[in-house]
Amino acid sequence: MLLLAPQVHSKAYIKQLKKIDSSIKVSQKATPLLVPMIEKHELKKAEAVLKSYLESLLKKNPKAIVLGCTHYCLLKNEAEKFVGKNVAILSQDDIIPKKLKIYLKKHPEITTKLSKKGTIQLLATKVSPVYNTLAKEWFGKSASLKLVRLKP
Repeated sequence: MLLLAPQVHSKAYIKQLKKIDSSIKVSQKATPLLVPMIEKHELKKAEAVLKSYLESLLKKNPKAIVLGCTHYCLLKNEAEKFVGKNVAILSQDDIIPKKLKIYLKKHPEITTKLSKKGTIQLLATKVSPVYNTLAKEWFGKSASLKLVRLKP
């Protein structure tokens, strides 16, 4: 399995994957150039950089590649085209909605408190003009971003 992430120093993904299967072999690659390109909405440039990162990793014949950043789902289709059908691409946009659906089924008290007629408010640790543009593009003109500070 291959892991692409902006930073890989903590080995957080490897530690969690080893908890699931201690025999799993994981190679990781720091991919710090992708996030700034995605945030600037420069997806074509990011696709070329993604390919350069993947070329060296594909020599290891991985069965799966983990896109270890929330930004990277925007490049998932390009990654799938580049690596082919024999390599699974694991991305948070596939995993999180399914897990949320399961969680909400287990906690119906939360579902009853959710409004289906409200506006969309997105919380972000960083807000920029590009983020505002993307929020409106993806979620409609009424979507707004609210800056939140993470507690240390």
